[in-house]
Amino acid sequence: MSTKRALFIAMAAALAGLMNVAAASPYFQIRLGQGAAPEEVGDAGGSVYPWPGGNGPGAGAPSSTTIGNPWPNGPGFNPDPSFGNAPGMSGWDTSYLWLSESAWVRFQYMGGGNSLYYNQFWVSGMPNSNLPMFQDSHPGGTMLGTNPCPIALGATAPSCDILSGGQVVQNEWTLFITVPTGGGYVPFWYVTGPGVTVGNDGINNTPDNSGLPGYMLGEDPYLAPGPFACGPNDIDGCSVVYAALSDRSRVGSVDHDYSDMAIRISVVPEPGTVALLGLGLAGLAALRRRRA
Repeated sequence: MSTKRALFIAMAAALAGLMNVAAASPYFQIRLGQGAAPEEVGDAGGSVYPWPGGNGPGAGAPSSTTIGNPWPNGPGFNPDPSFGNAPGMSGWDTSYLWLSESAWVRFQYMGGGNSLYYNQFWVSGMPNSNLPMFQDSHPGGTMLGTNPCPIALGATAPSCDILSGGQVVQNEWTLFITVPTGGGYVPFWYVTGPGVTVGNDGINNTPDNSGLPGYMLGEDPYLAPGPFACGPNDIDGCSVVYAALSDRSRVGSVDHDYSDMAIRISVVPEPGTVALLGLGLAGLAALRRRRA
């Protein structure tokens, strides 16, 4: 067998493997609990876009009403009728993030806006268990907080800048999340106010009109095909979502903003996929050099 033919076969096998792995890639679904309703980030709640990095509120979840500049409009935006029809990221309250299979998942801290409390975001995953991952960072606050990930003007995704340092310090984590065969809920939860826990367990995320804290979930509005994507009827799921907390509910409060603590959550491509892609590209480069 000639070297060129062997190289072509190896390259084809690598690319075929890549397609097979990609077809089976893990994905998210947003599953709705009892009383779930469509929701938007119409009130950005004191978040600031663009965000240069460092201590402070951060850019929060995407919205047209952030201080400084509106986030760029995206296909996943929808007008919020409760806030003057201001458009922002769309999703659902009383919802839960479902992962189709065990996978590496990335968590990026987008900020806390004008949150009333020092809120925390916890995750259970390897290599750390029950990790208090992020904590609100308030200007002038006395508690150690997480600096939100920077995001540039015109950008639609953050460039997180503190990737080490451990709990509360770093603003991006990548953990291996284990779920049962057939899929399961991503094991995260918020701790807000006087120790109130709002969990991603199919039970403990309250409706918007409950009088209790809760969070909404929405597909990254710049990757979504339209408003309210990645929901229970989306059999293909999605790869990037935002979880956005309201630490006080609409009931008796003016602080209904779903940007008190915003986290961008994404499925990380499997190492095997990346390796196969590299092998395929290397084969193409080698073949081109031989022809030259």
